[in-house]
Amino acid sequence: FSPLPFFLFLFSNPPQKTMSQKKPIELFSSTYFAMCGIGGILSCGLTHTAVTPLDLVKCNAQTNAKAFPSFVQGFKNIYSGKVNNLGFSL
Repeated sequence: FSPLPFFLFLFSNPPQKTMSQKKPIELFSSTYFAMCGIGGILSCGLTHTAVTPLDLVKCNAQTNAKAFPSFVQGFKNIYSGKVNNLGFSL
């Protein structure tokens, strides 16, 4: 691994666009709604991807302390399949 390409990227001078050269997105156009949708998918999707597993381990650690002695062990138990009932009765 060589850090040289990264440093070259940092110190290169890419052409700068000014605000007058960028085409603004028209309010309430299909592009506007597409960009809003992409922003929502990114923000909500990334947040839920990070928070939901934490909440799953926390709730199961509160109800089953033997199977979930710590957060790290809780994640290992869930993703390895050692815990077959995650608080739901099916």
